[in-house]
Amino acid sequence: MIKSDIQRLDAKRRHVNERKKQFAVAVYKQQDYPHRLNFYELPPTSEISLEDFEKWAIHRLRILAEIEACSFRNKTPQETAAHIEPLLKKYLPLSANSAAAGGVIDQRLRDER
Repeated sequence: MIKSDIQRLDAKRRHVNERKKQFAVAVYKQQDYPHRLNFYELPPTSEISLEDFEKWAIHRLRILAEIEACSFRNKTPQETAAHIEPLLKKYLPLSANSAAAGGVIDQRLRDER
């Protein structure tokens, strides 16, 4: 027999890079927002800037803090709704009527994230 310095692998053995194996390939798809309430087959994959993400998170936290403050003050649901409504219009504008609203796509995009 001839001796060789090259080590051969069996056909069944394959070297797989473990780092490449554990991550799935991301599929990016532009999503439309035809309705105010959206259900997704795939989670949203669009990218946003860190500044936008932080700004929207702070707006949501302000709303949640006011709701919590209303509950500590023992306000009725009607009083809470009256107190929160102007804040919702300021920080989280979502129009129920798409014909009257300007920037509906922007509102739905912000709501998605």
